Amino acid sequence: MLPGERIIVTRENGFVMVLEGNRRVTSCQVLLNPSLIPEAYKRDIIKPTEDVLHDIRNIQADVSPDRHSAERILTIRHTEPGIKKWTPIAKMRRAARLYDLGEPVASIAKMQGASEEAVRRVIREYNLLRMAQETPRLHKAEKALLFDPKLKVNPYLRFWTLAGVMDAFQLSFDAYQVPKTSLDKKTFHPAMRKIVKGFFVPDPKTGKTTYDTRTDQKKILRDIGLAVSSDGATRAEKPTKPANSKAAVTEDKKLDRKPVISPTRKSLKPDLFFESLVCGVEDDTLKQVIHEINKINPYEFPLTSTFLFRALIESTIYYLLSQAGDLPKSKMPGLKGYVNHLIANPHHLPDDRARDVLDGVRSRGELDYLSISAHGQWAHADAGRIVSLANQLRQFIRSVVQ
Repeated sequence: MLPGERIIVTRENGFVMVLEGNRRVTSCQVLLNPSLIPEAYKRDIIKPTEDVLHDIRNIQADVSPDRHSAERILTIRHTEPGIKKWTPIAKMRRAARLYDLGEPVASIAKMQGASEEAVRRVIREYNLLRMAQETPRLHKAEKALLFDPKLKVNPYLRFWTLAGVMDAFQLSFDAYQVPKTSLDKKTFHPAMRKIVKGFFVPDPKTGKTTYDTRTDQKKILRDIGLAVSSDGATRAEKPTKPANSKAAVTEDKKLDRKPVISPTRKSLKPDLFFESLVCGVEDDTLKQVIHEINKINPYEFPLTSTFLFRALIESTIYYLLSQAGDLPKSKMPGLKGYVNHLIANPHHLPDDRARDVLDGVRSRGELDYLSISAHGQWAHADAGRIVSLANQLRQFIRSVVQ
């Protein structure tokens, strides 16, 4: 590696974890072991010379005592010229992930070299994005747009800062920076669907969205059927019936018969395990597993938690691959088979971080640990270990099932 370009690693649970330089390390791994290259890319990668292979077998690294100690330098590296910059979503997700794991705002601010208020703002913004992602009854293609790592979120986030918008939605942030609404679901859900479509779904002909940073918020509120009266109360405007059909029913009324999920989290504090996970997809297996795992405390029932967590991961990946029409050819691939297939076909994943997390879980042997319930090793159930795994995989699971 060039001077100043060493990778950054830390030691965790007996493994060396790469914190900075994952792409470089992955490139070296596939060059050293071509069997790791996905079939679709094998013809594109030229076989390296022996000199290159010799140079990359051992690479220099800076060793951080722990993840927290590396946070500030990682933030600086990805905001300075010359280093691949994090997208706005990646920056927000980084702060929100630390906060979800229980890190205090003051500590995150110190790690990232930012003010506490700036950190709170970023966490609130990411939770507003989550609120959009969790809007029920969106079409599959529309939902996929919301999980695009390159999604342009500035117009949508700016909208919530404009005069009268938070009041119209009766929205406020709780002590955990989570947006909460006082509106009933029949008013809130249709309004959020129109907001999501207006800010994120482009017109197929023009390629432009209905709303942008120049759109007047009063027009938007009129479009979505919300208005604020003189006393500050939100009034939902009744949609006009089409003149040519007495039986016509608006799309929003149809969609609100059975709302799938709430636009905000169930709990005020971050999950210990999966207390607030909601199934927003039509899959009976996932619904049953999520219904049961909602009620489990891993410190009281470590073995049951391990069994349910394994079932949740396997069911989530099976659903993701089945929706893509790309299940493994093996009749009984098992958890390892599903994970290996998904890592080899990362285009099915919501973002690069999901692949890195799954690859890390696999390389550390955590998949073997999750099989203790199947292999009869009951005495080895470890609540702390299962909670740590849940923290790593929670965002990936949410992005699929919600």
